[in-house]
Amino acid sequence: MQCDQSAIVPLRRVMLAGVSMATLLVVAHAQAAEPPVSLPEISVTGETLNAETEGTGSYTSPAATLFGKLPAAVKEIPGSVSVITRQVMDDWNMITLQDALSQATGVTAIPNDGTQAQYNSRSYGMNVMFNGIPSYNALSGSQQFDLSVYDRIEILRGTAGMLTGTDPNPGGTVNLVAKRARKAFGASATASYGSWANTRGVADVTGPLNADGSLRGRAVISSQHNNYFYDHASGDRKLAYGTLEYDVTPDTTLSVTAIVQQDRASPFYGIPVYSNLVIPNTPRSFNPVAPWAKNHTDSYEQDIGLEHRFDNGWVAKAQARWWERKFRFNDGYASSSINPATDTISYSKRDSTYNYVRQNLDMYVGGPFTLFGLTHNAVVGYNRERYLSNNAGGTAPVLTSIPLFGIESSRAWEEPAIAATSGGKSETFQEGGYGQLRLKIAEPLTLVGGGRLAYFTTKSRSIPPSRPTGWVQGARRDGEFVPYGGVIVDATKEVALYASVAQIFIPQTTTDHTGRTLDPRYGTQYETGVKGAFLDGRLNASLAVFQIEDTNRAFADAAHPGYYLQMGEVRSRGVDAEVTGSPLPGVELTAGYSYLFNTYVKDATSQGMNFSNWFPKHSVKLLAMHRIQDGPLEGFNYGAGVTAVTRTGGNGSNAALVQDAYALVNAQIGYAFSKTLSVSLTGNNLFDEKYFAALGRSTNTYNTYGTPRNVMLALTARM
Repeated sequence: MQCDQSAIVPLRRVMLAGVSMATLLVVAHAQAAEPPVSLPEISVTGETLNAETEGTGSYTSPAATLFGKLPAAVKEIPGSVSVITRQVMDDWNMITLQDALSQATGVTAIPNDGTQAQYNSRSYGMNVMFNGIPSYNALSGSQQFDLSVYDRIEILRGTAGMLTGTDPNPGGTVNLVAKRARKAFGASATASYGSWANTRGVADVTGPLNADGSLRGRAVISSQHNNYFYDHASGDRKLAYGTLEYDVTPDTTLSVTAIVQQDRASPFYGIPVYSNLVIPNTPRSFNPVAPWAKNHTDSYEQDIGLEHRFDNGWVAKAQARWWERKFRFNDGYASSSINPATDTISYSKRDSTYNYVRQNLDMYVGGPFTLFGLTHNAVVGYNRERYLSNNAGGTAPVLTSIPLFGIESSRAWEEPAIAATSGGKSETFQEGGYGQLRLKIAEPLTLVGGGRLAYFTTKSRSIPPSRPTGWVQGARRDGEFVPYGGVIVDATKEVALYASVAQIFIPQTTTDHTGRTLDPRYGTQYETGVKGAFLDGRLNASLAVFQIEDTNRAFADAAHPGYYLQMGEVRSRGVDAEVTGSPLPGVELTAGYSYLFNTYVKDATSQGMNFSNWFPKHSVKLLAMHRIQDGPLEGFNYGAGVTAVTRTGGNGSNAALVQDAYALVNAQIGYAFSKTLSVSLTGNNLFDEKYFAALGRSTNTYNTYGTPRNVMLALTARM
């Protein structure tokens, strides 16, 4: 089955009427068979658990939806789950996904070009779901929507193949959950101004569009212009988001959503280092990318969903998603390390365009049922994705002997005319059926089991075609079963112990000496831990110990050069601990600690060595806010944040490039003039720590200074 794009594309018109929708919302606010075999009696029971975080004012959530589709109590999920709530994003002026995931326990965010980043957890990259729909390889290195459209960000650290099947990244899954339309009218507007002329405005309005609220809508519009701390670079981002929900019946809801985002930015790739791996003495503002360089992205998303809620608590839901991104980068950048004798580099220029399209379909049915007097849950579903990529571009002749410290007056600063001379197309298709069963074996004991039967294939072709047929078959896997199992023991009403094993598979394209394609890599995670929900759910805490075994990796075949054996193995071990919520009246916090160690268990050249040192062995992250609720200072709030990581880098051929341990301190003070108007002043990197947010991944790029001290003043009005 293929998504009917023609039925979805017209939803783009919703975005053209974003302001009109907001106006409508404001106006609406003013107005004879054989005897059956005897079996144990089964009954179905309803259970309400809300995972939405908007309006709660909390830094924690009692539930999440990324594990098993339906809302499940975080304490009852046998894995490491974090939720970045709407309140956290609002309090700390989080605008981009990098802002948010930089504060997530056990997650490392490495900037790419100033507009997007790479995200890693437990030594590996991470996967993404949009409103519960998995999307292949769509997180790291990809533009994401402005955070103003999201209710929450759910994070599952570690493998999650039960719902996603395959992805090149076994490190975890991020679920981005959008805001929904409300039956009650509400509106807000925020204007902010910060360092380097960072100017931003957001308007958000929601409410009923008819008398009984069966039709309701929401519109979010945001606009931002900012310069960067590095030279001759700026960014502009505009977003419009619209969603409509209609209750066809009291139990059946039809929803449509559309998002348009336009990004116009100047890229920054970091500074080159000397070929002897010495870092040049440049100011943090130094930018070797040509001033005419541009990174232009237009992103579109359209969704349609139908949900039916049965009287017995079960839910059936189907969603279709169409997503498109048009991307052009035209730039000039250092393409070599620095010659230490001459202080010169090579310089490359290119002009490339990409067009990406994703077509997704997801459907499931699930809910609670009672058997032997105990309540259980089941979910069964099917999803699929077709991912199409088109690219074309060209390069200019490489310039050599360009003086790094006189680059502004060199040939590198001239903009060439570049014609497209090459390109390609690719298609990735995956589908699968999945299921999960939660059985309450006894009052303190729950077993969780599930899996996915997955199908995956890729193909590509060059432009012009390199062979008569053009298309070349890539990775392929048919009928791969991806299992999951877990056990939860309720030690007390507030505390649960758990253990789980999860898997993901990663198709490979390398071959052995017989020409046989290697079987997939398998990422298998073993995890055990303890979770607690305290103070009537206002405070959540967790502690987990994990091990990921990355097996079947391609291993160079010494007897047959150029071919491989499927016997390589990497192991990643660690500990995650987290506390979120309100330990005291008026206080909200999120605090996390992570320990990570990885090694090559079997490898042709690196056995016994660290798999990667790009990620810190120890990291601590804290955000805390205190709102004074009475006394002469009532209305004031103040907060602080700390991010501290140990030494990173020192990997492979770039082992001499090392980032020492560092700590960043943030703080905020604010005042609520009334329930409808508030102001805040936030300072980040208050002690102006000079550090590298990325270092050593290459000798000509990725060596990127972290953001210096900066401030932002924000004014928010709510209705």
